[in-house]
Amino acid sequence: MKQPIFYIACAALLTACASRQQQDHTDTVAVAPTEDSALQTTGANPPAVSTEEQEFRTYFTSLRELSDGVHDTTLRGMVNFPLPVDTMTKKYTRKDYRRLFSEKMQQKLHLVNDENITRIEDNLPGEYHQRLRQISDSGTAIYSVKVEDTTLFFGKVQGQYKMIALKR
Repeated sequence: MKQPIFYIACAALLTACASRQQQDHTDTVAVAPTEDSALQTTGANPPAVSTEEQEFRTYFTSLRELSDGVHDTTLRGMVNFPLPVDTMTKKYTRKDYRRLFSEKMQQKLHLVNDENITRIEDNLPGEYHQRLRQISDSGTAIYSVKVEDTTLFFGKVQGQYKMIALKR
């Protein structure tokens, strides 16, 4: 009489384990989306952002974060000295660094948003823009960032984005 109870208990245990194992083990097949997720959720294509623009925005975010007064050496490397000021006849040198990143300028940098950043067209007329093109690497984008009464210009110098001019 003990054997049939033992066999029934074992059978019940095996059945429970087998059914539990089947529930935990489900075959899933990952299906790649057929369309861009931005298109699926909004019905519109995402805005095109060039790799160069992404690189600039990463650089500018770093510049803004490093302008806290603690990372002076790193921040100096993000500026192309001598830095032309206004009409390009006056220039800031490495010695003028503190004037360039004063506490007031640091506050202004933290107020910059996307509306303040503009890519300068390659064929923009004027001597000032031609000089900016001479400072920066050939064929690369130049960006201007408007911070209240000051415009900062950025371009690639030897393959890396740097501040290349300042105009008040």
